[in-house]
Amino acid sequence: MNRVYPLSLFALGLAMLFIMFFMSGVFGVLYDTALASFLLLIVLCIPLFAENIKWYEPVFAVNAMFFLFGISGTYLAYTGFSTAEHAVHDFSDLARRAPLIILYVVTWILCFYIGYLFLRKDPVELANNDSLVPPVKESQAVAMRIFSALCFMVAFFNLAYNIWIFSPDSPIAYFTSFGVSRYREQVNEGIYTTLGYNLFIVGLIFYRHSFLNWSWRRILSFSVLLVLSLAAFLSRGQIFFTFSIVLFLLVLEYFFSRNRKAYFYWVMGILPILCVVVVSSYFFRLVSVEFFLAEKAGNDLDIMQSFFSKISGFGALIFGKGNVPNLPAMLVYEDHFGNIESYLSGKSLVSWLSAFIPYFDATYIGYGISDTWYPNNVGGIPPGVVHELLANFGFLGGLLSAIVLGAIAACLFNVFYEKRGFLLCVIYSALLVRFWFILPKVEFAVLSNAIWLFLPASAVFLFFLGFSRVFLDRPMLQKNK
Repeated sequence: MNRVYPLSLFALGLAMLFIMFFMSGVFGVLYDTALASFLLLIVLCIPLFAENIKWYEPVFAVNAMFFLFGISGTYLAYTGFSTAEHAVHDFSDLARRAPLIILYVVTWILCFYIGYLFLRKDPVELANNDSLVPPVKESQAVAMRIFSALCFMVAFFNLAYNIWIFSPDSPIAYFTSFGVSRYREQVNEGIYTTLGYNLFIVGLIFYRHSFLNWSWRRILSFSVLLVLSLAAFLSRGQIFFTFSIVLFLLVLEYFFSRNRKAYFYWVMGILPILCVVVVSSYFFRLVSVEFFLAEKAGNDLDIMQSFFSKISGFGALIFGKGNVPNLPAMLVYEDHFGNIESYLSGKSLVSWLSAFIPYFDATYIGYGISDTWYPNNVGGIPPGVVHELLANFGFLGGLLSAIVLGAIAACLFNVFYEKRGFLLCVIYSALLVRFWFILPKVEFAVLSNAIWLFLPASAVFLFFLGFSRVFLDRPMLQKNK
């Protein structure tokens, strides 16, 4: 079991609570909600004091989204829930129950830590000039670049085909109108698919793994391929999906890099810029939709004014619209399951199978809640992992499930760090950014997104291994004989 240093944690918590004591007048009757949010932020620091903790462990990915939840609770307390779009309870009910919900989340996180820190093994430290993933042989490296080129050819063909279907006369418009991708009208007949876009990611992974050290030529070629790949994904109008690919590649580069310490500091330097780009892209998508609707209605729209209005309403758009774990909607889940509807007993936890098994009877509780409580809402209202487990197993069962989930996360980290093979690295990285990071906001169905991120690379890599053994290793085996 990993040790946690309680004295440092106690000093940190005492300092933050001391600050909160002098801010009671700022939050008024919602001071308890803000205080509970601050307590959450303090509890999230516990892994920092664990022994030899690594930034790429699942516990940190989970904590990143819960950190946004803590900020959201403070913001909603400061604004009096005035910007919360999914608040269906009256203000007195919100003021009374919001801190209790946050305290339940705090308890859930502590249970997750118990399962995680109990089974997590202290990893053996490696030298900074050693990559976590062993490099490939030179003969395999050449073949891997050929496979990478083939993947890009198929992916670019898919992209060109989609441009021909929707925007043959203005290819640039296919990318600039990403905010209204769902409203596009087909110009030419054909079946629209982006399945080939997955090979963009495979091509990038294979190309990067085919060499040990960077050069200016490799940096330039990889950057061009990366920009074109991200443009293709962004054209689908999925901001976080594209952002998650960037995070995925950043994590992979850390595992491939021979100078991990310097690379880590470099990433920490560009991460704020990357976050600004992602948020700006989200705002531009909203502006793009407004421009499309105004154009349809024959009205004019000042694009820059609309964009800056989105910036001024940053808090309402990010926290009020539920782009982080949704505090007001959590009240709905607590009122619904166990009262209006019985607990699901694990049904929603296997909904991700519907992405792979035809006609699978999946239970998406986010959409069910939206249909029942928010009939005018477009899309689902995701519960977040805490309230999904509550919806399945009740309050106590949700806490016990948190211990089990923490133990599973620790075991995955232990296996990855012990083996550290290429394929396991790809799978682990995909789960880190597409499952563990986003799970506190959504539900277990998102596991299918993580699988779709590593499945194409896994399939191509297994085929590559077969090719390598037949055509590359045979001469070496004959020579040894």
